[in-house]
Amino acid sequence: MSDYIVKAIAANGFVRAAAAVSTRTVETARRIHDLSPAAAQGLGRLMTAGAIMASSLGKGQSVTLRVMADGPLGGMIVVADADGGVKGYVYNPHVEVPLDEERMVQRALGRKGYLYVTYDLGLKEPYTGSVRLVNSEIAQDLTAYFYRSEQIPSLIALGTFLEPRGVAAAGGIIIQMMPGADEYGYPDLLKEIAREIPPVSKMIRGKVTPEEIISLYLGRMEPVVVERLEFGFRCSCSRRKIARILRGFPVEENREILAREGKIEALCHFCSRKYVFTPAQVEKLMEGKRRPPAKKAAPREE
Repeated sequence: MSDYIVKAIAANGFVRAAAAVSTRTVETARRIHDLSPAAAQGLGRLMTAGAIMASSLGKGQSVTLRVMADGPLGGMIVVADADGGVKGYVYNPHVEVPLDEERMVQRALGRKGYLYVTYDLGLKEPYTGSVRLVNSEIAQDLTAYFYRSEQIPSLIALGTFLEPRGVAAAGGIIIQMMPGADEYGYPDLLKEIAREIPPVSKMIRGKVTPEEIISLYLGRMEPVVVERLEFGFRCSCSRRKIARILRGFPVEENREILAREGKIEALCHFCSRKYVFTPAQVEKLMEGKRRPPAKKAAPREE
């Protein structure tokens, strides 16, 4: 079954929510990047959040989440688009921390750093906001971002559970309060309910669906499902795109690499796909750059 997101509104529109199961998507990332348990935990949470956040965007729009910190993991980057594609990678995929640590992701990321959120809405310039990391556990860091940068009170739960064979469960939920929600006490009610709900990864291991997760959190607020969206790991890299980048490099720089390496290799950080260009292929790419521009004909005198 494909990973998917369910979006809902509740409390007469004062509360909106989106819940996701992302097990297959996170397992694909774990396998592609050969992630250690700590790296898979962190990237899994960030990918789930990115997919949920992108589900509220319009066609052709995307969101990029970057976490940069002082721990051995180094950082993580996730890009998710409104069409259901999400991809990501970590700086040090093989970071090791004790498996019995309760805060494994925090140990891997470190305590000092920033979360950056960039929305590409198809405008002239993307918008980027940032927040200092609260505890490097991702959910609370994103909660702080929404409150400080977008003035949206939120409740966020994210989880990734690994077994020896790989990712057994991953998913999350983002619940946000609309203006006026506090007048009816919805934020306090939600906090009370959240204290009684098991961790999201435990629920998904028990085959709880996104619809049921929303019902557990918002059942007392009469939630109404408004949309269901499938998503998965998808990278937009291609040989044609890499070739276009190579054409933008100076001819001399490409020739220096060929003289040193005998070929040009390009590795996509998001999907680990490798593109190899031979000397003949690079020379062909450079042909157009070496041709002198055509001279314009002189204006004829009447």
